[in-house]
Amino acid sequence: MSQTIENSYHSTSADMGDSHVSIHQNQHTRLIAGEPLIETLTPNKSSDSSYDLMKQMAHQQGVKSESEWKEYNQTIRPVRRKNSYDEYLASLCTKTVTGLQDRLKKKETPRAARANYAQQLASIEKNHGIPIDGSLFYLSNFHDYDSHEKDYETYRKFERETYQKFYKSDGFKLLNPGCFRAEIHFDELGTMHLQTQSVWFKTDKTGRAQYSKRMVIKKSLVNYYGSTTELNRRLDLLSWIHGDPKLSRNPGDERIDARLNRMIADGKTAEQKASARERNGRLEELWRIEQLNVLNGVALDTAKKYNVDWQPATTYQTDRVHRGRDAYITHEQQAEQLNKQYQSTKDELEHDRELVKRAQDRLTQLKKDITDSYEAVTDAKRSENMTDLEAVRTIRHHVKSAKKERDEAEQENQRLKAENERLKQTNLHQPWYVLRQLVVDIIQTLMPVLRELDRDHVTGQEWRNSVTEQVDRQMKRSPLLKTSKKPQSGHSNELER
Repeated sequence: MSQTIENSYHSTSADMGDSHVSIHQNQHTRLIAGEPLIETLTPNKSSDSSYDLMKQMAHQQGVKSESEWKEYNQTIRPVRRKNSYDEYLASLCTKTVTGLQDRLKKKETPRAARANYAQQLASIEKNHGIPIDGSLFYLSNFHDYDSHEKDYETYRKFERETYQKFYKSDGFKLLNPGCFRAEIHFDELGTMHLQTQSVWFKTDKTGRAQYSKRMVIKKSLVNYYGSTTELNRRLDLLSWIHGDPKLSRNPGDERIDARLNRMIADGKTAEQKASARERNGRLEELWRIEQLNVLNGVALDTAKKYNVDWQPATTYQTDRVHRGRDAYITHEQQAEQLNKQYQSTKDELEHDRELVKRAQDRLTQLKKDITDSYEAVTDAKRSENMTDLEAVRTIRHHVKSAKKERDEAEQENQRLKAENERLKQTNLHQPWYVLRQLVVDIIQTLMPVLRELDRDHVTGQEWRNSVTEQVDRQMKRSPLLKTSKKPQSGHSNELER
C-alpha cells in the first residue's frame, strides 16, 4: 500500500467542515451506506471557522488573546502599534512568510516550485497573514481500492478506525502539539484520508511569541526521542542518505523513510555528522517520517483486527508530484494507459529476447558442430583464430576428398564383383567343376538305394550290379555332361573316360 503524508501552508477554512462538504457535494463516488461525509475528531463544530479555531490554539501556545493584545497595544509606542488583532497575529508570522516570498522570487526556483509557493502565499493571505499548516494522511492510493473490491466495505472501516486511533495516539499528540482541527474525509473521488490543521507558535525567554515551525518541531522530536543526541543521530543519517550519489526516487526504488528506518533498526550511524544548517533543513522531513511510522504501526494493528491485507510500502509507487484532484485522476488514467503500452512493449521485447536467445543458442550449437566436424575429419585441434568459414571450407575439402576416394573404392569393388561373377560363370563350364557336381549328384541319388539294399541284405555281385545301374542312369540323366566343354588339346581326358 502507499501510505503518504502531504504537508504545506495551502490550508484554509474552505478545506474543512461544512465548506468541505459543500465543495465535495458531487464527489460521493467512494461513499458506502452508513458513512458520514466527514467525521470531526477535534472538539469543534463542522460550521466553525478554522481561523477562529487557530486563534484559540495560538493563545494556548503563548500568543496574547485579543483582549490581552488590546491592553498591550496601548502600552507600546504609536509607531509600533497594530491596527487590528489580525494584523498583530500576522506580524508574528513575518519571518515564515518572508521566507516563502524570497524562495518565490529566486530565479533558480523551478517553475513548479514557484507555483507551489505562490499558492501557499495566496492561502496565507486568505488566512489574514497566518500560515495554517495543513497535513493530509493517506493509507491507500487510487489503485489500492481496486484491489479491495471484494472486501471494500471492510477496508473502509479499517481505514476509518486507523485514522481515529492515529489521531488519539500519544505519538500524534507529541508530534503535533499545535493541531487544532482534524477531520476524516469520506466524500472523495479519490481515497479516504485524515486532514489536519496546525499552527506553530513559540515563546522566547521574554515571553514574546513568534511563529517558528522548525523550532517547535525540534522540541517535539526531542521529547519524542527522549534526547537531542538521538534526534541528531537520525538527522545525520537522513542527511547522509540524501547525500548518497546512488540515491534514486523513481517508482520501484526504496523509499527514504524505509531506508532510514532500516538503518536505525540496524543500529547504524552516519559516516559523517551533518552541519547544524543541514540538520535544521531535515527537521520537517524527519517529522513527517516519524508520523508515518506511527500511522503504519496503528494501521498494522487495525488490519489484523479486520483481517485486511495491508502492508506499508517500502518502495516509491508514484513520481511524488502533488496534483489536484482532477489533475491526479487525469494523470492516473494517462499513467494506466502508458503502463498498458509499456507492458505490451515489454512483452514484445521479451518475445524478441527469447527469439534472439534461441538464435544465439542455435549459433553456439552450430559453432560447436563445426568444430566437432573439423576435428573429426582432420584429426587435428581447431585453432582459436580460425573462423567458422575457414573451418567449413576445410571440412568441405576433406569431405570432397573422402567422397572421391569412396567413389573410386566403390568402382573398384564393382569391378572386382563383376570379375568374380565372370569367373564363377566360367567355372560352371570347366571339366573339374562338372565332375565335382556329377559326383555329388550321384551320391545324393545312391543314398536311398544303398539304404534299401542294406535293409534287404543285398551283397556281393548283386549289390554291385544295382549300384552300377543307378550310376549309369544318373550319368545319362545329368545335364552337366551335355553343357560341359570338351577338354582342349593337351588337357586331361579323365572326364570322358
